[in-house]
Amino acid sequence: MGRALVLVGHGSARNPHTKKPLCDAADEIRRRGVFDEVRVGFLKEDSRICKTLEPLESEEITVVPFFIADGYYTREVIPCCLGKNRNADSRNIRTTRAVGSHPRFAHLLLRHARDAGWQPGDALVVLGHGTPKNPASGFNVYLQ
Repeated sequence: MGRALVLVGHGSARNPHTKKPLCDAADEIRRRGVFDEVRVGFLKEDSRICKTLEPLESEEITVVPFFIADGYYTREVIPCCLGKNRNADSRNIRTTRAVGSHPRFAHLLLRHARDAGWQPGDALVVLGHGTPKNPASGFNVYLQ
């Protein structure tokens, strides 16, 4: 029985470059050999999350949403899409909270800001959006 990791992102039908950070993260995790299989899935572009699980051979699957907040997409859309995969019921599928909900996410934001030239005393703007479909969607932007 193998272990698989599926990283899920929003994606974009207009800009194919939006998937690069997620694909780079998957490549690094593959390189480290932590999981038997590593895949990416997107809501708005290929590879669609609705078909991401089908080619996996592993019985243990961990799904990690690459979103800043646990909200509409992570609580409603992603679980619905995962349920459309054939054989989804016969596997042990565990979905984690969104990466942005991790307590150390603000530290990661600051590290990237420093790498980009930000210094204490400079303004730093964290952008994100919510949705009226789920009030929790924008909450983590404020927390960060």
